Amino acid sequence: MCGLMRAPEAGRTSSPPDATAAAPASTVALRLLESAPDAILGVDPDGVIRLANRASAVLFGYEPDELLGHPIELLLPEALRETHVGHRRAFAERSSARPMGADLDLAAVRKDGSTFPVEISLAPVDGPGGPLVTAIVRDATERRRTEHALQVSRRRLAEAEQLARVGSWEWDIAANAVTWSDQLYRIYGLEPQSLEPSYEKFLAFVHDDDRESVNARNQKAFADHQPFEDVKRVVRADGTEILMRTQGDVVCDEHGAPIRMIGVCEDVTAEKRAQETRAILSSIVQSSGDAIHALDRVGRVTGWNPAAESLFGYGADEMIGRPADRLLPPAEAGREHQAFARVLDGGAAERFESRRVRRDGTQVDVSLTMSPIINDGVVTGVSVITRDVGERKRLERQLRYLADHDPLTGLLNGRRFEEEIASRIADTARYGGHGAVLALGIDGLKDINDSHGHSAGDALIRSIAERLRGRLRDTDVLARIGGDEMGVLLSRSTPEDARTLAKALLDAVRDHRLLLEGQVVRTTTSIGVAMFDGEKPAASDVLAAAERGLYAAKDAGRDRIMTAPATDADTPGRGWALRLREAIDADGLMLQYQPILDLAAGTVHRYEALVRLRGPEGPIPPLAFIGTAERLGLMHDIDAWVLREAIGVLASRPDIALEVNVSGRSVGDHDLPQIVARELRRTGVDPSRLIIEITETAAIANMDDARRFADEILELGCAFALDDFGAGFGSFAYLKHLPADLLKIDGEFIKAPRSHADELIVQSIVAIAKAMGKQTVAECVGDQETVDALRAMGVDYAQGFFIGRPASLDEIEAAAV
Repeated sequence: MCGLMRAPEAGRTSSPPDATAAAPASTVALRLLESAPDAILGVDPDGVIRLANRASAVLFGYEPDELLGHPIELLLPEALRETHVGHRRAFAERSSARPMGADLDLAAVRKDGSTFPVEISLAPVDGPGGPLVTAIVRDATERRRTEHALQVSRRRLAEAEQLARVGSWEWDIAANAVTWSDQLYRIYGLEPQSLEPSYEKFLAFVHDDDRESVNARNQKAFADHQPFEDVKRVVRADGTEILMRTQGDVVCDEHGAPIRMIGVCEDVTAEKRAQETRAILSSIVQSSGDAIHALDRVGRVTGWNPAAESLFGYGADEMIGRPADRLLPPAEAGREHQAFARVLDGGAAERFESRRVRRDGTQVDVSLTMSPIINDGVVTGVSVITRDVGERKRLERQLRYLADHDPLTGLLNGRRFEEEIASRIADTARYGGHGAVLALGIDGLKDINDSHGHSAGDALIRSIAERLRGRLRDTDVLARIGGDEMGVLLSRSTPEDARTLAKALLDAVRDHRLLLEGQVVRTTTSIGVAMFDGEKPAASDVLAAAERGLYAAKDAGRDRIMTAPATDADTPGRGWALRLREAIDADGLMLQYQPILDLAAGTVHRYEALVRLRGPEGPIPPLAFIGTAERLGLMHDIDAWVLREAIGVLASRPDIALEVNVSGRSVGDHDLPQIVARELRRTGVDPSRLIIEITETAAIANMDDARRFADEILELGCAFALDDFGAGFGSFAYLKHLPADLLKIDGEFIKAPRSHADELIVQSIVAIAKAMGKQTVAECVGDQETVDALRAMGVDYAQGFFIGRPASLDEIEAAAV
């Protein structure tokens, strides 16, 4: 036969006995083999090719007779020949069991040495000369190329799904099988292909509350044959809940019946949360009390909230699309343009204070925060948060004023006066010349306070301050440095000039008259003078020297002038310093106690401990020496002595509580709370029986220190009180910054006669204190009518001369008996 070659079998004749009968069937079979499109080889048990059709010769590049008699391994790459021999022998041995066959994917070698993929189907047959293994060989090049292209397509689809964060699915309705892509498995937190592909398995991951609506959606999609999209809640394999957006469509057969549903799923949790966040942020922006507007890269307004409209007076329609420069005062434009450019270039926020022009032309102080608006990593604009700080600025100015000025007279206070002295001393040391400091003490102020009340004494101090101010030059500095003391700083003054001016001031006070309660009040002043020159002494020394002259003048009979040299070998200030130090160390200080009435119970179990300096004529009140002690740096020692003494009294008197006033100079002293802690541990006194108070003005001047001091005191278990509450500017504003248990209402609102405004202020203080869980004490209570009024207003405690004057505890108890 043309093209079909068959090798003779060893030990066989060329024609079997029944060849005549079998010839027609063999001929038919051989013709079929010859016409087959696939290569067919017959291989004996030894692996020798006994049969090869024309297609096999074409496939491998050999003539048919070239293949016959050669081992089948001739057609395999050398690397596979040995392995294939083993497979072939094993298959041949199994052929007796009549196996169904085997399919192999191998590489084959053509006569020219080129390799190519093939797929081989093996089957045992009985040949004329014995058993053979037939191998049907097909060129698998195109199949491999198709499979590779399919694998690439699938990989690209999987990569695209992963990149797009979506997963695909298909639901075979008839089989009720749902097939997921690997990416969809990942979205659900599962290993790919780890689930039985049933609709029920898919549905099990849908949130219980959404499962019914998902079923209803599917049924509607089947009925309408329409695409759908929805968002449902899905519970992932790890129990976390996500939001899944599903898009799908129905595939129908040629009769219009739905057979499949296909679609994609996407985890939109982050997107939905971002949308919610944007909505919340938009709501915050719209409802914010701060003016917020957005600018593009050239400074045009792209967003404008209601607070911006309220602050600036322009509506959104008037500002959006227009430059924001209309809001800038010319003086601020350059600085703000630079800040705007920095935000655009650097992407960092800028915070600063500036001014803005309203629609009506008025200007307002503002604080600004410029922040970049970033889209896809690119700065596309700037957001500007504007806060009206006009009230804060006004408050700061007032606080600065209060920090430097005496609230009663408006004069500079002692701290600021000492700074002025230091500055003038420095000028004198640099440019030469002399200067002088005068310390003036109002004679008999205590008597006026005792006979007419503190309001009368305050009125006298204010009137004398005005009298002195009218006698001084513009270059002179007048200050109130203590309760009844004032100071005058004279720059470039000779001793003669200083005495001349002191004499004029002495005469001015002596000639002064003040009408109090229908009576004319007259007083005098004592003046101490201290000089300074280029030797640059300390300001505190010069002021102490002047005060030493003042007390010398008082000791000499008052209404006179005494001079104390600032460079004497006995350094000025050491006299008082020595006296106060000896008082601290040698029992020269003492405490008096003023009763505090519990208005609800009508009893006294609380007292304010008041420090006094022992004097030859009796206790000296603090107004006479506290100012000097502060300037000489002795207040820490005095406050420490008072606290130790008070805690010692509490240890011996278990039935009372004590209030102790700490100097403003000691508020920043971290040692005092430690001293209190040690004494409380040593004596075993209940800390709640000790109330430590500072004045409101001292707290305002040292707000951070005051808050820290209060926190340390409260941590020990003691109570903290704010004295003279209401005397400072913006008192209520400070309550949120200072954790005070007790508010001592300034006596100016309590003393008779009281105005309607005074009573309203007291009522407001009481109401706010009660709402914040704080107690109140009214100071300077002078009569029963005031006690009754305070009780009616809900004040907790009352203190004043009507309740009791300061005295020793023994004297108070003796008087009560």
